[in-house]
Amino acid sequence: MIIRPAVPQDVLSMARVNVETRRAMYVDIFPAELLARASPERIAERWMKNLFTEPNPPGCFGLVAEIEGEITGFIMAGPARGTTIGASAEMYTLYVLPRCHHLGIGRGLMQQAAIHLRREEHTNFFLWVLTANLPSRKFYEGLGGEICGQRFEEVKGYALDETAYIWRDIQKFINIGEQN
Repeated sequence: MIIRPAVPQDVLSMARVNVETRRAMYVDIFPAELLARASPERIAERWMKNLFTEPNPPGCFGLVAEIEGEITGFIMAGPARGTTIGASAEMYTLYVLPRCHHLGIGRGLMQQAAIHLRREEHTNFFLWVLTANLPSRKFYEGLGGEICGQRFEEVKGYALDETAYIWRDIQKFINIGEQN
């Protein structure tokens, strides 16, 4: 497995990973209409703008994981977006193809993103996850994330229940990851 910075040519593959993973993992926890309407091309267009042409927020970045030249997972992270959670950095999104779960890809992506954030002087980070997404919540708790918030996020007319996890010491997270 190789983890590297995302480049513009990766954005459509990243969007395909996003859509395939959501359709496989979010059945019964995400509105079926939204899963059916998800378009890798539309998502890629938005991410191209947000990551490369007009970074939003400034300082955001993406990393991809590749196995034998195929993008199998990705993460996007950067400065915290308008929050009262109490962390300076945020992991915006993390997806790994379901057939590649339990290979260390998600952990590796989070580890490398944390290293990048630390270089940018961030000392902590957080993320949001769908509250009903129990496998992901277990994953984040296994990596030392602590529940620190709850919200309802509106997405295309649907209110999605989300839980926030925080890592209060980014260096400790990095150190633990380097030991594994």
